[in-house]
Amino acid sequence: MYRDSFEKCPRCAVELIDARSARGCRACGGYWVEEPVLTEMILAMLPPRPLSRLALAVLDRSEAPIGCPTCGDAMQLTAIHEVILDRCVKHGIWFDARELEDALRKVADPDRAPPLEEIAEPPPPWARPSPAASAASPAPAAPPSGDVVLVFQVHAPGQPPRELRVQQPILKLGRLPRTHVCLDDPSVSRMHAVIEAKSVDDVVVIDLGSSEGTQVNGKSVQKQQLRTGDTLRLGGTSLHVTIAPAAPR
Repeated sequence: MYRDSFEKCPRCAVELIDARSARGCRACGGYWVEEPVLTEMILAMLPPRPLSRLALAVLDRSEAPIGCPTCGDAMQLTAIHEVILDRCVKHGIWFDARELEDALRKVADPDRAPPLEEIAEPPPPWARPSPAASAASPAPAAPPSGDVVLVFQVHAPGQPPRELRVQQPILKLGRLPRTHVCLDDPSVSRMHAVIEAKSVDDVVVIDLGSSEGTQVNGKSVQKQQLRTGDTLRLGGTSLHVTIAPAAPR
């Protein structure tokens, strides 16, 4: 089971404590926030928008980097609206005292573009070209978006195996109840990954900066094509994947 006491402040080296959606340092007032959690914070402050993820540029660093509280790797220098931050691409973002409040205040400014990039979602079936409009074009070799069924054989720690069948062009995976594949596993991030299912031959998993990462067949990935027979691993949960065309309507 995940414990906050495994992490220490990268500034003070004291143990971080739970602070609801983040983990904080009592000594310096800094916060350690998982990237999916920060994305949720930002999305909650904005009008409804398509599924998105953080888009943060890497900045040049003149001083020595600080280590990630989770893995110890040197963190990149990045920024949210001129608030300079330290980021581990695998685990999260470190905010020094008052930086989290400052960054979120600037995100809430309607004159600033949010630091997000949209995850492209295929058009719904009713928006697709009619057969007459597309008669001059070659027929697609695979079913259109939304006509793909993903079957997962789910093996979670301490739970009996179960099967999930999902037919969605964009599948959300994580601990949150609103995800399409909800996993009751404390090592899985609340919004851990998404799967884009455009056709039976074009199914891609994208890690959303989860704390434990996403693996395909034992290899850590940020973005990876999926095939029938692949095994996804999110935290301590494994999902055996079968990809099939949906039944004709």
